[in-house]
Amino acid sequence: MSNQVFEPNLFVFHNGETQIQYSIGRQSGVSELDYQTALLDRSNHFSGDEISIIAIAIGRLITVTLASDLAQQSEKILTLLLPIVYLPVGVMEYSIQAEVILTTRRLPQPRGWRRVEGQVETYQTRSLSGIARLVEF
Repeated sequence: MSNQVFEPNLFVFHNGETQIQYSIGRQSGVSELDYQTALLDRSNHFSGDEISIIAIAIGRLITVTLASDLAQQSEKILTLLLPIVYLPVGVMEYSIQAEVILTTRRLPQPRGWRRVEGQVETYQTRSLSGIARLVEF
């Protein structure tokens, strides 16, 4: 009996109003992330260098910048806390849970570029349910 395990390369999450799909290697090893929420009338697609991936002790932080609004002096950042998942031999799909962090970062004023005073980032977190899959692209 083999103890071999495989890492999934496609993750699909939802919580009713939010859907996130993250894939590794769909196009020549390039990561892709699609984000859709009821608050937006369109999907956001990110790939390659638009995605920051940081391995940490409890998984990976997958981060993208959703929008920068100089008029509002803020930017919106989405971070997916993706758990480590290993698929046993013969199992191609596994139910998982993850957390998404929506960050609003205050930006300095355009004139003078002074440092922002006080708390710079605020956070909203959401739990997501989903599936981790091993697929061939």
